[in-house]
Amino acid sequence: MIDNKIKTIDVDSAEIAITIITATYVEDVPKVVLDSLSTNNYGDFKIFLTHQPQPEIIETAEEK
Repeated sequence: MIDNKIKTIDVDSAEIAITIITATYVEDVPKVVLDSLSTNNYGDFKIFLTHQPQPEIIETAEEK
């Protein structure tokens, strides 16, 4: 299981960055975790992935 991390995949000359937010079995993801993951994602194409989207997760993804 990947827990609150960024994984990158190189495709030709582009970098795809997948931010994986683990929100299973918790009421909310700490803001510091969301901010850290979203501001450290430098991919050419970004995917923000979570199994249980919550309003603050969606808002953070939209801002970045």
